Amino acid sequence: MKKSYFIFIILFFLNTAISQTGWIVQDVSPNFDKIVSFSFIQNSTGYAVTDGNKLFKTTNSGINWIIVCNLIMPAQPSSVVFTNNQTGYVCGNNNFIYKTTNGGTNWIGYYSDCYHGYFHSITFFGNTGWAVGTGYGAKSPDTSFVTQGLVCRTTNGGLNWSKSYTLSEAEYYSVYFTDSLTGYAAGYILYSNYESVISKTINGGGTFFSPLIGNFPYLFGIFFVNNNTGWAVGGGGIILKSTNGAASWVSQNSSINSDLNAVYFINAQTGWACGYGGKIVYTSNGGANWIQQTSPVIENLYCIKFTSDSIGFIGANNGKILRTTNGGITTFSENNSTSLTDRFYLFQNYPNPFNPSTNIKYQITNSKFVTLKVFDLLGKEVATFVNQKQSSGSYEVNFDARTLSSGIYFYTLYADGIKIETKKMILLK
Repeated sequence: MKKSYFIFIILFFLNTAISQTGWIVQDVSPNFDKIVSFSFIQNSTGYAVTDGNKLFKTTNSGINWIIVCNLIMPAQPSSVVFTNNQTGYVCGNNNFIYKTTNGGTNWIGYYSDCYHGYFHSITFFGNTGWAVGTGYGAKSPDTSFVTQGLVCRTTNGGLNWSKSYTLSEAEYYSVYFTDSLTGYAAGYILYSNYESVISKTINGGGTFFSPLIGNFPYLFGIFFVNNNTGWAVGGGGIILKSTNGAASWVSQNSSINSDLNAVYFINAQTGWACGYGGKIVYTSNGGANWIQQTSPVIENLYCIKFTSDSIGFIGANNGKILRTTNGGITTFSENNSTSLTDRFYLFQNYPNPFNPSTNIKYQITNSKFVTLKVFDLLGKEVATFVNQKQSSGSYEVNFDARTLSSGIYFYTLYADGIKIETKKMILLK
C-alpha cells in the first residue's frame, strides 16, 4: 500500500510539473568567438567583449545584445571594464590597453611599460586602474628572459601605466579590488607544478605582499565581497575561501573536477562559479556546500557576472551568452524540445518506473558530438553516459541506479552542445 501511494504521488507530480532550465542560451557572436569578459555599469546596461575583437552592449538587462564595434587592436582582448556610460577600458595579449570615452564607439591605445606579455584582467576605481598578467624581463645581458607575473597601474584614467609589482616565474590571471586601496591578484607559479599564488595590496597597488604559494592548483578567478571574505577558483574544480583578508585559505568541495575559470558572489552567502565543459556550480551558504546547476551547453565557460540576486550572465565558447532570471535554478516542464528535434529523437526509457536499471534509446540522423546526461529533481547532474562524436544511427544505453535513492530523474540529450530534449523517469526501490 505504501509503495502504491508513493507511485501515485510521483505520477501526479509528473503530470503537473513544468521543466525549464535556469540558464538560457543566447547566440550573440556569429563568428563563434569566446565571450571572455563582462562589465555592467547599471543593472540594465552592460558590455561583453570577445576574443575575436568584438564589443557587444545591452541596455535591457541582457534581453538583447547589439554589436557596438569591431575592436581594431593588436591582439585578442581578454578583459573589459567600464567606469561610467562613456568611459571604458580593454586589455589583452601583447600587453595592450585601450580606452574609450564615447561608450565604445572609438578606442585609443595606451601601452604600458610592461611589454612582450599578456594582460588577462583589468579593473578600475575612479581614475585608478590595475591590469594583471604576464611579462618577460631580461635575465642576463644576452637574449635570455624570465617570465614575470605583472601588476601594472594607472592613476590618471589610463593615460599612463607603470609597472607596480612583479613576481618572478609567475602568471596572474585575475585581479579584484574591494576599494581603491585593497586588492588581490591570483594566478600560479610556472615551472613548479603550477602552484597557486595570491598577492595582496593595501595601498592601492603601490606594493604587494603575502603571496599564497602552496599545494593548490593554478588559479584563474578571484572575488571578494568585502576586505575579509573572498573566493578563488581554478584547476581541477578547486575553490578556495578566505575569511581573514587572504592571510589564509581553506579548500571547499566544488563537487566537480573540471577547471573553473570565474567566480562571482552577490553577498557573503550566495555565489556561482563556472568553467570547462559547461560546468556551473552554486552555493547559498558561503561555499559550505556547492551544487551543480543544469547547464544548457557543454562548451567551456569563461566569465560570470550577476546584476542582482536573480539576473546573471555567463560567457561561453561559440559566441554564446548564458542568461538567467532566477539565479540559475532549474524548474521542470513537459516540453524541452528544440528546433533540432525533427532530426534527433530521445525515446522514453524502458522499463519505467524501474529498479535498479533501465534502458535509454536515442536516434541521430547526422554526425554530431552527442552528450547524454541524467539529473535529479534539484537539477544536479548524477550521470553522464555519452560524451563523444557519433555517426547517424540508433543508440541505446543502460542506466544503473543502484547507488541512487528512489525518486524522479530527468535525462537530457545534447547535440553539439545544444539541448535537444529532456524526458522523465522514476526510480522506485
